[in-house]
Amino acid sequence: MKKKCLTGLAFLLISSLFFPGCQKSVDEPTANEPKEELASRGSHNNSQKDQCQFAHLIIEGFEHVYHYNSKGLADEWHINYGDGVYHDVYTMEYDKYNRLIKAWYHYDGAWVATIDFVWKGKLITEEHWDYSGYIFDVVNIYNRKDQMIKREISDGGYSAATQFSPNGNTPKVDIFFGGELIQRAEYTYYKPNKNPFLAIRGIPYGFPFVAFTFSQWWETSDKTTAYENGVPTVLWDFDPAKTKLQFGFQNYPSLITYYDRVSASVQTYGFEFQNCERGGNHNDHSKATDFSLLQSAKANINTKKTALLRMGPPELIEKQIEEMKK
Repeated sequence: MKKKCLTGLAFLLISSLFFPGCQKSVDEPTANEPKEELASRGSHNNSQKDQCQFAHLIIEGFEHVYHYNSKGLADEWHINYGDGVYHDVYTMEYDKYNRLIKAWYHYDGAWVATIDFVWKGKLITEEHWDYSGYIFDVVNIYNRKDQMIKREISDGGYSAATQFSPNGNTPKVDIFFGGELIQRAEYTYYKPNKNPFLAIRGIPYGFPFVAFTFSQWWETSDKTTAYENGVPTVLWDFDPAKTKLQFGFQNYPSLITYYDRVSASVQTYGFEFQNCERGGNHNDHSKATDFSLLQSAKANINTKKTALLRMGPPELIEKQIEEMKK
């Protein structure tokens, strides 16, 4: 679940990847695309307000809170990077078909960036960023299954490539600068579950970051490696044999503990949801959640680094990469 930001690179636009089948502009519904279908785009379901919603992610050093509007679509995304303060806040706007069309990024209440999203068919194919006056574009490239396999940015040299398994999980995510591999994240998926990020209604992928696609399942292990001049350095390596998952509503994870072979330490991930009771399918295993471990994750929030790099100018991304290696 760790990825990076992009900025720079003239792109090769492969039309066969960008337009699987017959795609079209969807500013208005057509005879082949009823309003009901358009209303579900980017939001995973037509009746968002009656669906289980991911409310709170707790990782040591990386905490998220999500807020939803009256339609059940995520309209605020608050991020805490380890000091206990949610400095980063993204606010989202949707059109009448529930498609994400605009977002704003504020840091401690001050405007930092505005992001405009461009849709082609069912997919967001471009993002236009105004990052405090620094203008750049992001191009998303998809395969014929509408899975995002590549992200490229119009300036800075960064790009990312995501590999998908037949069941929709992402076993490998690579980050490049100038075509050179600088980071690789490798994941395993041994325990079927529902990825909590798929319950962030209205947001189809993690646009504030580089290469943050949402797999179908949450991973049972994560090995992240940084590369410098081709020399690898393993940053963390979770042993899948020692991973422990607890489940709550509708087979979403409620608590996961990992054992990191690099630091010889346990990492705790906590997940909180809202509105799940309406969807039924209550899993009694949620009662077994060890909330003392969840509180431990909060107490030790400074101990965990994240490989998800915030989108921004090249110097911002480079700084985050260097911080990750420390």
